[in-house]
Amino acid sequence: MKALVEIWSSDVEFHLLANHIFTAGGFDTVLSDDVEEVLRLAHQRRPFAVVLDCRADSSTMAAEICVRLKGDPETAEIFAVAVISQDAGDHYLELLKAGFDETCMRPLAPSRLLDFLRARLRREDLAVHRSVDDAVLRYEGIEMNLATMRVQRNGTAIHLAPIEFRMLRLLMEKPEQVVNRDELIAAAWPTTHYVEDRTVDVHVGRLRKFLKGRNDSDVIRTVRGVGYALDAKADGD
Repeated sequence: MKALVEIWSSDVEFHLLANHIFTAGGFDTVLSDDVEEVLRLAHQRRPFAVVLDCRADSSTMAAEICVRLKGDPETAEIFAVAVISQDAGDHYLELLKAGFDETCMRPLAPSRLLDFLRARLRREDLAVHRSVDDAVLRYEGIEMNLATMRVQRNGTAIHLAPIEFRMLRLLMEKPEQVVNRDELIAAAWPTTHYVEDRTVDVHVGRLRKFLKGRNDSDVIRTVRGVGYALDAKADGD
């Protein structure tokens, strides 16, 4: 059975191009052009991924869609990809804060777009088939299972996007050591040539929020001008 990709755009040409890329790449597709429709189809069809056309005039709607997908337990695990312009500027940060798992720059490169989805499929396949005895990283109530790609803190599941997962893994592998931004960029964006420091800070902020929850302490310490450290004494810094 082929994995299903939902494509959202108000532009017919984008629908045609993206549909061709994914069907030629071995995926099934479903198209939508309305905010409520994309959410309805996500519930009904349960796609493996949702790809959103985030033009300047539609980035706010795209961010709304992502926030609602990630905020609903029934659709939170759907892989969300934003297709953005190279001059997205502030729109890019808006989309990151909305919870997108990956972003892909225009002009569309079919191989890169397909690589995102295939890599995610491989990780999910490994999570199903590998033994639960594989490595688990632990620190201050946080448990990270590298085989199933599941994270929890004090028994509560935490749903992380791939970028935050890769950041947390690096921090968990070096507990109480300062990890600089270049190391975080290399771990979280292994195929991206340039990532701004403020983008790193946005994702660390999201990770801190996910880990802290309502009653847990903050375990990410900011080392100004350098980077971050996983530190049980960070709360209140």
